[in-house]
Amino acid sequence: MESKVAAAINQIEQLQQAFSSKLAHRIAELNQASLELDKQLPPFANKNKQLLKTTYELAHKLAGSAGTFQFTDVYNAAKELEHFCDGLTNSSELESPFPTDWFSQVQQLQANIKQASKQKSSPLPQQSSTTESALDIDVLPFSNNIILVDDDELLSALIQAQAKHFGFHIKCINNPDQLPEFLDKNSPEVILMDIVFPTIAIMVLI
Repeated sequence: MESKVAAAINQIEQLQQAFSSKLAHRIAELNQASLELDKQLPPFANKNKQLLKTTYELAHKLAGSAGTFQFTDVYNAAKELEHFCDGLTNSSELESPFPTDWFSQVQQLQANIKQASKQKSSPLPQQSSTTESALDIDVLPFSNNIILVDDDELLSALIQAQAKHFGFHIKCINNPDQLPEFLDKNSPEVILMDIVFPTIAIMVLI
């Protein structure tokens, strides 16, 4: 009979493969966001600033997913683009001068992500007796009292699967717009959520 750890690792490997199969599409989406950047204008110009903000958000999400699924090279490359775009969107004509080759740097950083995607993911941790014992502990489940809000369905599924093997039942909401309606009918003890969602503003719930 397959052990709990073996079953967990097998499920994680399946999600890791699913992420790998969608990686090219996510990188293409990221590149598409900067196609309309106008290199003749400064990065803080209204048009460029909005496009750079979108690029930042997509790079942020890609870095988070890549790190979780152990695509280390993609994570590092996406983080570089995320930080660079963040610096550009926060620049202004009155502050320190922006790099004159900022457009070329954005293109190069995106190329770095594409190149990094050709590298294999890091191997998953092997089963150990210590981990096996930890999964055998009878932990009382917090049924639907933990809510995860993230529009990355694969990442949500991974976190949900990992938590399940430690006795925690997490409900996932992949559309953040649904959270207010959910809170009208439920009182979760914990809400886990990304702080960056494209196109919407997130309120801090206390």
